[in-house]
Amino acid sequence: MKLVLYGNNNAVLEVIEGLRDIKVEADAVKWADGSLRGIKAQYVIVPDDATIGDEVTAELIAQDKADDYRAVDLAEENRQLKERLDFTEMALINVMDMM
Repeated sequence: MKLVLYGNNNAVLEVIEGLRDIKVEADAVKWADGSLRGIKAQYVIVPDDATIGDEVTAELIAQDKADDYRAVDLAEENRQLKERLDFTEMALINVMDMM
């Protein structure tokens, strides 16, 4: 995968190639051999075969895989699952009371 940093005018600022085991956090991208923290520029993570020019195009943005590598907030996910479980339990109790 490639990390492509670009500015407001879509001009490519930097390209980092060969990323593996990627994790995307709020303002950081981590990979097997390094990381980039405090990212202020816009970026996309695209496949290795993506062609990078001087500017980031709509086609390149469409190939962005950054969301696939977002770190999961396990505490938040756990809270949501517990909420759904509580709701399901209450619905089952209500159905059982009707019988």
